[in-house]
Amino acid sequence: MKKIVLLSCWLCVQLLVAQQPEYATPENILRTGQQMYADRNYVGCIVQLNRLKEVVAASDNRELVKEADFLLLASAFRLGELKNANAIEAYIKTEPQSIHSNELYFMMADVLFTKKKVKAATTWLSKSEMDDLPKEYQKRYSFYVGILQLQAGQYEAAEQQFTPLAGDPVFQQDLPYYMAQIAFAKGDYAAVVRQLQPLVSKNSTAFSPEDYARLGISFYMQDNYQEAIRYLEKAQNLERSALKQNVLLALGLSFVELGNTNKALPPFELAARMNFDRKAKEVAMYNHAILFHSLPSLSLDESMAVLENFINAFPESQYAEMVYDALIDAYLTSKEYDAALVSIEKIQHPSDKLLQVKQQLLFYLGTTELTNDRHDEAIDYFKQAIAVGNYADKAPAIYWLAESYFRKGDFASATKGYKEYLQLPVTSYQLPVTSYQLVAGANYGLGYCAFKRKDYTQAESYFKAFIAKEKNDKNMQGDAYARLGDCYFEKRRFKEAETAYSQAEKLAPASADYTLFQKGYVLGLQKDYRGKVEQMDALIRRSPQSPYLAAALYEKGRAQVMLHDDNAAISTYQSLLTRFPDAKEAPKAGLEIGLLHYNAANTQQALAAYKQVVSKYPDSEEAKVALQDLKSVYFDANDIAGYADYVRTLDGMVTFDAEEQEKLTYLAAEQLLNEKKYQKAQQALESYLKNYPQGAFKSEAYHYLASILFEQKQHLEAIEAINTFIEQESPNTYWLAKSFILLSDIYVAEGDIMQARQYLESLQTNYPNKHDDILQIVEGRLKKLPEGGE
Repeated sequence: MKKIVLLSCWLCVQLLVAQQPEYATPENILRTGQQMYADRNYVGCIVQLNRLKEVVAASDNRELVKEADFLLLASAFRLGELKNANAIEAYIKTEPQSIHSNELYFMMADVLFTKKKVKAATTWLSKSEMDDLPKEYQKRYSFYVGILQLQAGQYEAAEQQFTPLAGDPVFQQDLPYYMAQIAFAKGDYAAVVRQLQPLVSKNSTAFSPEDYARLGISFYMQDNYQEAIRYLEKAQNLERSALKQNVLLALGLSFVELGNTNKALPPFELAARMNFDRKAKEVAMYNHAILFHSLPSLSLDESMAVLENFINAFPESQYAEMVYDALIDAYLTSKEYDAALVSIEKIQHPSDKLLQVKQQLLFYLGTTELTNDRHDEAIDYFKQAIAVGNYADKAPAIYWLAESYFRKGDFASATKGYKEYLQLPVTSYQLPVTSYQLVAGANYGLGYCAFKRKDYTQAESYFKAFIAKEKNDKNMQGDAYARLGDCYFEKRRFKEAETAYSQAEKLAPASADYTLFQKGYVLGLQKDYRGKVEQMDALIRRSPQSPYLAAALYEKGRAQVMLHDDNAAISTYQSLLTRFPDAKEAPKAGLEIGLLHYNAANTQQALAAYKQVVSKYPDSEEAKVALQDLKSVYFDANDIAGYADYVRTLDGMVTFDAEEQEKLTYLAAEQLLNEKKYQKAQQALESYLKNYPQGAFKSEAYHYLASILFEQKQHLEAIEAINTFIEQESPNTYWLAKSFILLSDIYVAEGDIMQARQYLESLQTNYPNKHDDILQIVEGRLKKLPEGGE
């Protein structure tokens, strides 16, 4: 059938040509062609006008040919046989003033639109006027204007152009795509689906990635995530654009809605890297960061990096709070606080919430360093925490900074910090419980700082303030009373100190060993020695592991000494030595034992006690005292040689030369003489003269030896001793004179007054020194001599 129709058309054309009269002029041929064009016989028009051009040269009738050329172009255009615009453009250039210019411009635009050369087409379309076009062109003109308006984002205007064309079959193939674009732009996603979904299978080749994108996004917006994924995945070969960025975002969100987070991550990441649509980038970046952060295999650094990137890119985002929460969760659960702080520093515009966490982390690190006695590090962290701002941890950071200085021993800085804390206003960032506890603690710290500076009056004031504020912690109250007692003690207000120590003992009995000790000590200062013993016994009984036990035993011993209970004191000191041989009080206890035995004339026990001190504590000050006391014991025992022998066993610990030994040997004999222990004194003097015949004290020794013999009425032996002395080489003048006086006394005792007088008078005449007591003694003796003795 189709071939018959075509053949009929061809025959008609041939008949028309054959029927042309021979007298047809070029003008008549043109008129025939024009009529055929008007009758829409575009094929006949083309045949007729081609015949015209064969018989008429262009130069013969320019106007005739120009009109024929236009009709040939217009017929070919209407037949759809004009595949490029070159011929039209050439005509326009040749005939720029043609009466058909408006139609030619449209024809140029139409051909270019068909070839997707929209920019060039737009230029030509803008030169034409729709109202001056043939009516069959006006709908297509309107269609093209709608496309241009759509591309310019003028959706309402484009829709007004397209709506009248909705029922025209000519536009049914293309119009739904454009109407879908308008509906998509307006957010009418149901309309997008109505327009495009029926076309998917019918025109799969004409269906572009952009169409798949709009259809997929529309299904997502209607919560149909399976269908959304189906079409969005087909749109991924789009060129990089805002639409592709939104396709990737919708694809990721659809996967999330279906619970497939692993598949959601890649499209989110790709969308987050694009910069076409900032809102899409924000949403994609947020979802990627949150999903990435939730991966169980992720390291802290990786997790924090994606969260930090989002915050830095979108600090004012509506999602920022949630990202901050995720960051905070990462910081606090990781326990890697230093790394968390480094991460926070990377954030260019941290929120108040994040700054609060930063302060919290710094505060925690400060308290950790303080717990580990790294005071400088703690101080640094607390200072940083304070510098962050007025958040919840600023006030306690000020307090613990002061506490760090205190523990470091910087009491001036600690005092400044405590006072700064107490001057803080009660604000929203100071929690009531914390504030209450730390206010009391600040007074407590200030009391200690003043106490360390020996400002006991100021310390007393602060400890009283602490006691007034702290009502819950009995142990701290007890400690404050103990320090208050110390302040009274230092100010010698012993009765008040005793009261304070008693109060401390009641409040904190578990740690009352110090207060028991101090109270006992204070009782001793008030001469209540029995009370002191009772307190020390209470301490020993109640706190068998107390660090004050050794001191308590020592003070108990001292109290027993004051009570003249020396045996009990020795027993107490010995207990101290046995139980706490390494205590600082041990060598003191050893000295006390030695002294008590020495005073009781228990020479051997005294020697043993002193020697134990020297042996066990050779480098102590007590050892030096023990050596001096040992010298006294040996001296009193008249055993200087024994002391010398002992000293030689000490490997140079103490020097004891021959000169000192000689002196002590003599002094020991002299001491015995003074005590009227004549027999021992005589033995000691004889021993001295035997061992030191040329000794520095030989003159005194001979004299005292003769004196002892005289006292024992051994006159001949006394005279012999004196004569031996007189015969010594260069005898001491003073002691020689003393011996002559003694000799006169012997003669008086023997009844030889004359002999006695001669010695005395000779001394009176010849003794050279007028300033000592010899002449006075002589004069006194002469006065006592009987007159008749001559």
